[in-house]
Amino acid sequence: MDLSVAGLALLIAVLLGGAAGIAAALSNGGRTDRLVTLVCSVLGTLPAFVVAIALIVVVSVQLHLLPSGGYVPLGQDPAQWLRFALLPAFALSLDAAAGIARQLRTSLVGALRENYVTGAAMRGLSARRVLFGHVLRNAVGPALTVLGMSVPMIIGGAVVTERIFNLPGIAQLALQAAQEQDVPVIQGTLLVTVGVVLTANLAVNAGLSALNPAARRREHRRGESRWRGES
Repeated sequence: MDLSVAGLALLIAVLLGGAAGIAAALSNGGRTDRLVTLVCSVLGTLPAFVVAIALIVVVSVQLHLLPSGGYVPLGQDPAQWLRFALLPAFALSLDAAAGIARQLRTSLVGALRENYVTGAAMRGLSARRVLFGHVLRNAVGPALTVLGMSVPMIIGGAVVTERIFNLPGIAQLALQAAQEQDVPVIQGTLLVTVGVVLTANLAVNAGLSALNPAARRREHRRGESRWRGES
């Protein structure tokens, strides 16, 4: 998968999953909550290639909104790149978006019941400020972990999705190299894939540490204790 398309898929997953999770948590037990839960349950059972075919049939064949295949490099024509990249990015992102929405909804429902939320409301803070300034920061950790775990899933789903949308990318390169028994190319694609996954995991860990100062202080104290013990 072209890394730019994979990045777009992650961005779509964050936006869709985040919005759906917040809406479901604020409507805890209501119609929106039940609808989001139902949609996420359905999307979580659909593989990327099924979603890709459905998107082609609806968006490209019936509505004629986006092309069903092809590719233009991002640096050559960003607008055309976006037209070709939207459908495969959506196909790869929906499963991750469903996981993010479920985790964020569960975390937010629990966080909204904490005492500090009541205290912030009594001090006159607006509901929007309490949600985005305090509650979301404390509840986003599990959803961020799901986002990191989605990177290998997106790369794995790209093997079939690239073929469906006629996209050049690392997944098709690896498949072609395997068919031709080209070991150096296979090793290169594996190294790139592992590097991308490790980078994503490091970014998630850094994000979790930044969102949880208490954990960062504990790690700092443990490091100081080990340093003193070694000294």
